[in-house]
Amino acid sequence: MPKGEIRDLLSPAMLKEARRLAGIDQGELARLVGLSRKTIVVVERELSTKVDPRRRAVLERIRSLFEKRFHLQFDTDKQTVIITKSGRRTKSDGSPSTST
Repeated sequence: MPKGEIRDLLSPAMLKEARRLAGIDQGELARLVGLSRKTIVVVERELSTKVDPRRRAVLERIRSLFEKRFHLQFDTDKQTVIITKSGRRTKSDGSPSTST
């Protein structure tokens, strides 16, 4: 991936949806990933056209937490968050996923 490309990173909308699905607020997310609440506010508020290494590291850390602890998967192309439970994939609305 070319340097500075943000295509594979979580958008602010995806971060907010992931928090909603996980049932946590910005403060709890910050605590879980070891960041300040202010950092979470910033990454949820703005989507830059270029991503510096610090922002990329923060977004990757957050994504990893959601994937491992809350069993969420992210489709950055479609800008969707997918819940996985007990080996079953479901969409964020709870309906079964048609993809494998």
